[in-house]
Amino acid sequence: MPQTTPGPDHVAVLAFPFSTHAAPLLAIIHRLATSSPNTHFSFFNTQQSNNSIFSIYEQNTNIKAYDVWDGVPEGYVFSGKPQEHIELFMKSAPNSFKKAMEVAVSETGRKVSCLVSDAFFWFAGEMAEEIGVVWLPFWTAGPASLSAHVYTDLIRDTFGVGGVAGHEDELLSLIPGMSKIRIRDLPEGKPLLSTENNSTQENYYMTKFSLISGGPRRVTGTVEFLLWGNPFPIVILMEIGVSPHLGY
Repeated sequence: MPQTTPGPDHVAVLAFPFSTHAAPLLAIIHRLATSSPNTHFSFFNTQQSNNSIFSIYEQNTNIKAYDVWDGVPEGYVFSGKPQEHIELFMKSAPNSFKKAMEVAVSETGRKVSCLVSDAFFWFAGEMAEEIGVVWLPFWTAGPASLSAHVYTDLIRDTFGVGGVAGHEDELLSLIPGMSKIRIRDLPEGKPLLSTENNSTQENYYMTKFSLISGGPRRVTGTVEFLLWGNPFPIVILMEIGVSPHLGY
């Protein structure tokens, strides 16, 4: 059992290594680390993503990058299925992050005092609960998309689950802050109303929703979000029960 101390603070950061998710998360962590030099930040991400996003920053003594497995078995041959690499990563991510966090705690001698993660990682809430710390999901998109996913069940109940055909021009007036938005305007509109069995997409859309509803289990208390530079009307977030923190 590694020897740990109660302080200073140790923030564990779980990054989603695909698309542009990891870069804005590191940007705000870098600012926090600069303003709080006595706090240690352990940044967990795949090696490829870490090498890419850390290259633009000068070395910061209180941020350390840890590489986690990308989930691709040795000798694995990709089938060409859309988002296959993401699906592989997500299957291994909970265990990979947990092992890497144990390494960071052992190396620093500091217990994790706060867990920050990309909002895709619903399991981070369970991890935070297990070690008794605050979970702070990081949402890189706008609050409007968050609102849409929180109300996934309502959208499905209202418009059905047979796809968007026949509903393209209907307004999402039932969703706070989206009274002028048509279903066709939502990039995720098709998956939200589709009955196709796409485990990867369905997993991601429902994990967004689970940040409020609890997904596999109910999350108690108020979930707080870091929102990346988007001063969207905060009333929307208050109506869906989250406490926003705007990141600039």
